[in-house]
Amino acid sequence: MGTSFTAAGLTDSTIEREEREIEILRAEDWERVRERILVIEESSFPPDLRYSAEDFQHDLSREGSRFLILKEREVIQGFLHALPLEELDYLSFDEEWGRGDTLYVVNIALMPDLRGRGGGSRLLRHLLETTPFVRYAARAVCPSSLRLFSGAGFRRDRVFPRWMGEHDGVYMICDKTL
Repeated sequence: MGTSFTAAGLTDSTIEREEREIEILRAEDWERVRERILVIEESSFPPDLRYSAEDFQHDLSREGSRFLILKEREVIQGFLHALPLEELDYLSFDEEWGRGDTLYVVNIALMPDLRGRGGGSRLLRHLLETTPFVRYAARAVCPSSLRLFSGAGFRRDRVFPRWMGEHDGVYMICDKTL
């Protein structure tokens, strides 16, 4: 049994709530935000962990794709990208793979000046509160992502040494209580 999701564990910090807005990105909106998303991706991940424009566009067209954009004063400052677990063959080790009730958080990225100020928590909380899935999964590859997911009620399921090239990955699970 996994750890239960709790919105209380995720809080906004320095930036006033009303200055931040979350937008749901649709596939047809990709070209409008493409350059800014790629800048955020490049500022957030080493080259071997980055998604390309083609990767993002492909995932946006997949069944069940969720892509949230965080705006501050009308400027995109971050995003969260998630897909149903069964859409990702490389996660077939998960005992729940194929059931259709798990959403996998592929990517959360923020501009450097927004990190540690509640933006990632806000995106993750929005996803957990507004999607119909009962189970969530994610991979944490750095201490900050491990803290983010742990603070949202995710628990460590297993560790994969060198899961993504040079990077160890902690596979994390969260069960949403209704």
